[in-house]
Amino acid sequence: MNRDRGFKKWEMSIMIPEHVTMANQWRKEDEYINKPDLSEWDLQVIQEKLELSMKMKCETDIKVWGNGQIEIHRGTISKINHNNRQLFYSDPFEVKCGPINLDDIVDILAVEFIEF
Repeated sequence: MNRDRGFKKWEMSIMIPEHVTMANQWRKEDEYINKPDLSEWDLQVIQEKLELSMKMKCETDIKVWGNGQIEIHRGTISKINHNNRQLFYSDPFEVKCGPINLDDIVDILAVEFIEF
Protein backbone atom coordinates (compact mmCIF):
# COMPACT_ATOMS: atom_id res chain seq x y z
CA MET A 1 0.00 0.00 0.00
CA ASN A 2 1.49 3.30 -1.10
CA ARG A 3 1.06 6.02 1.54
CA ASP A 4 2.28 8.95 -0.54
CA ARG A 5 1.24 12.37 0.78
CA GLY A 6 1.34 13.86 -2.69
CA PHE A 7 1.55 17.64 -2.89
CA LYS A 8 1.50 18.11 0.90
CA LYS A 9 5.07 16.85 1.31
CA TRP A 10 6.36 19.60 -1.02
CA GLU A 11 4.01 22.39 -0.01
CA MET A 12 5.83 23.72 3.07
CA SER A 13 9.35 22.79 1.98
CA ILE A 14 9.18 25.27 -0.89
CA MET A 15 8.20 28.17 1.38
CA ILE A 16 10.81 29.86 3.52
CA PRO A 17 9.79 31.27 6.92
CA GLU A 18 9.44 34.80 5.50
CA HIS A 19 6.91 33.51 2.97
CA VAL A 20 4.91 31.75 5.68
CA THR A 21 4.89 34.95 7.79
CA MET A 22 3.73 37.04 4.83
CA ALA A 23 1.04 34.50 3.90
CA ASN A 24 -0.31 34.53 7.48
CA GLN A 25 -0.30 38.34 7.48
CA TRP A 26 -2.19 38.46 4.17
CA ARG A 27 -4.76 36.00 5.50
CA LYS A 28 -5.33 38.18 8.58
CA GLU A 29 -5.73 41.28 6.40
CA ASP A 30 -8.22 39.48 4.16
CA GLU A 31 -10.30 38.29 7.13
CA TYR A 32 -10.33 41.75 8.81
CA ILE A 33 -13.78 43.33 8.91
CA ASN A 34 -14.11 47.10 9.32
CA LYS A 35 -16.50 48.28 11.99
CA PRO A 36 -19.88 48.92 10.36
CA ASP A 37 -20.87 52.57 10.26
CA LEU A 38 -24.34 52.62 11.83
CA SER A 39 -26.75 55.45 11.17
CA GLU A 40 -28.89 57.07 13.84
CA TRP A 41 -31.84 54.96 12.66
CA ASP A 42 -29.83 51.75 13.03
CA LEU A 43 -28.79 52.70 16.56
CA GLN A 44 -32.40 53.46 17.48
CA VAL A 45 -33.55 50.06 16.16
CA ILE A 46 -30.81 48.32 18.16
CA GLN A 47 -31.89 50.19 21.30
CA GLU A 48 -35.52 49.19 20.80
CA LYS A 49 -34.58 45.54 20.22
CA LEU A 50 -32.42 45.60 23.37
CA GLU A 51 -35.25 46.95 25.51
CA LEU A 52 -37.79 44.54 24.03
CA SER A 53 -35.50 41.52 24.49
CA MET A 54 -34.81 42.50 28.08
CA LYS A 55 -38.51 42.96 28.91
CA MET A 56 -39.55 39.70 27.23
CA LYS A 57 -36.60 37.81 28.73
CA CYS A 58 -36.16 35.95 25.47
CA GLU A 59 -32.96 34.50 24.13
CA THR A 60 -31.17 36.83 21.73
CA ASP A 61 -28.22 36.76 19.37
CA ILE A 62 -26.02 39.80 19.96
CA LYS A 63 -23.60 40.59 17.14
CA VAL A 64 -20.54 42.40 18.49
CA TRP A 65 -17.65 43.87 16.51
CA GLY A 66 -14.21 43.59 18.06
CA ASN A 67 -10.65 43.41 16.75
CA GLY A 68 -11.74 43.16 13.13
CA GLN A 69 -14.15 40.27 13.74
CA ILE A 70 -17.87 39.99 14.37
CA GLU A 71 -18.73 37.65 17.23
CA ILE A 72 -22.19 36.36 18.07
CA HIS A 73 -23.16 36.03 21.72
CA ARG A 74 -26.36 34.15 22.55
CA GLY A 75 -28.20 34.55 25.81
CA THR A 76 -30.84 36.34 27.86
CA ILE A 77 -30.12 39.98 28.63
CA SER A 78 -30.07 40.46 32.38
CA LYS A 79 -28.84 44.02 32.88
CA ILE A 80 -27.98 47.16 30.91
CA ASN A 81 -25.78 49.72 32.61
CA HIS A 82 -26.34 53.01 30.77
CA ASN A 83 -23.75 54.91 32.82
CA ASN A 84 -20.87 52.63 31.82
CA ARG A 85 -22.54 51.68 28.50
CA GLN A 86 -22.30 47.96 29.24
CA LEU A 87 -24.61 45.00 28.76
CA PHE A 88 -24.70 41.83 30.85
CA TYR A 89 -26.37 38.59 29.83
CA SER A 90 -26.75 34.94 30.80
CA ASP A 91 -25.87 32.30 28.25
CA PRO A 92 -28.18 29.31 27.53
CA PHE A 93 -26.49 27.39 30.38
CA GLU A 94 -27.40 30.16 32.88
CA VAL A 95 -23.79 31.31 33.19
CA LYS A 96 -23.42 35.06 33.77
CA CYS A 97 -21.52 36.69 30.89
CA GLY A 98 -20.43 40.17 30.00
CA PRO A 99 -19.84 42.99 30.00
CA ILE A 100 -20.33 43.88 26.36
CA ASN A 101 -19.70 47.46 25.34
CA LEU A 102 -22.90 48.94 23.90
CA ASP A 103 -20.89 50.88 21.30
CA ASP A 104 -19.57 47.61 19.82
CA ILE A 105 -23.01 46.07 19.22
CA VAL A 106 -23.73 45.80 15.51
CA ASP A 107 -27.08 43.97 15.49
CA ILE A 108 -29.50 42.11 17.73
CA LEU A 109 -31.82 39.29 16.77
CA ALA A 110 -34.43 37.74 19.05
CA VAL A 111 -34.34 33.97 18.79
CA GLU A 112 -37.79 32.39 18.64
CA PHE A 113 -38.39 28.76 19.45
CA ILE A 114 -41.39 27.21 17.80
CA GLU A 115 -42.73 24.17 19.61
CA PHE A 116 -44.71 21.61 17.66
